[in-house]
Amino acid sequence: MEITENTKVGELIDSGEFGLFADYFWSYITEDHRNNTLSSYGFEKCGFVPALQRVKALADGPDGGRDKILPIYTAQEMYECHEKDQAKLLHFPATEKNAPYALIIPGGGFARQWGLIEGMAIAERLNRHGYACFVLYYRTAQHPVIDKALEDVYRAISYLDQNADALGIRRNDYILGGFSAGATLAGEIASDNLGWHAKNLPRPRMIFLGYTAERMDLFYQAWAKAPEGSPARLGSAAFLSRLVGENISLEALEPYCLEHYLSRENCPPLYFVANEDDPVVPFVNSQSLRARCEELSIPVRTKFGRVGGHSFGVGDGLEVAGWIEDMLEFLHR
Repeated sequence: MEITENTKVGELIDSGEFGLFADYFWSYITEDHRNNTLSSYGFEKCGFVPALQRVKALADGPDGGRDKILPIYTAQEMYECHEKDQAKLLHFPATEKNAPYALIIPGGGFARQWGLIEGMAIAERLNRHGYACFVLYYRTAQHPVIDKALEDVYRAISYLDQNADALGIRRNDYILGGFSAGATLAGEIASDNLGWHAKNLPRPRMIFLGYTAERMDLFYQAWAKAPEGSPARLGSAAFLSRLVGENISLEALEPYCLEHYLSRENCPPLYFVANEDDPVVPFVNSQSLRARCEELSIPVRTKFGRVGGHSFGVGDGLEVAGWIEDMLEFLHR
């Protein structure tokens, strides 16, 4: 099919051209997203055309790409806890064997995942630079869910390390990143309390965070100050309850305030990309985290734009365009 700015998400899913990958364009997809055109998300900035071309190539074959969809838990673990069946890796292999690899974590407010924009499009771009990529689908849409989602991240890191030879990737040579809620998860791997060091996992060479949500104190204040029953309060409550449950408090949110748990010794180099006009996750999250990194002498680089909003993914045509290449240059400096 021809992919244009007027193509609807539902048309992509129903076309059959993208095999089983189509089930992961949006998790828990609703009719509003099915009926949206690609232009409503930003046709150019999200890199839809090259991403979908790559997905189509991976899905070509009688199994629709089934061999590229990897469960990270064992059959016994999924039997004992059925919801762990939701946790999957979508494999975008590199051309060469023994490749470095990237673990990519899409966002979606812990309610769903924007897998096409914040996962597959990023994987396609990193594939061009020789990286094997794995897009993580973690547990969402529960109250609370963040600790379960983090468990899925930990397992994904372990799974890739343990299966490196079979997957054609270079053990311990990986970067990790995420977007929005996915960046919250990715960022925690840098933390002293919930990160790679505390969980005895391989250290990432770098972590990249797109429009990250980490100032949970600010999200709490926005919730607490909003009038009862207002859209602002209801929206904030929905997000915060997916983190910590119905009993929302600063104490419960504190472990997920990343900048409070960073150290020069354990934090890998960090890269941030965001826009000042983000209407969903306030830009101050990225600003504050950068300031904390500079205070602790943690290697950090940022690419910030004035305009471009939220959920831009690869960001083509925006001020932040080329951030993936800039991030890789920082990594290999």
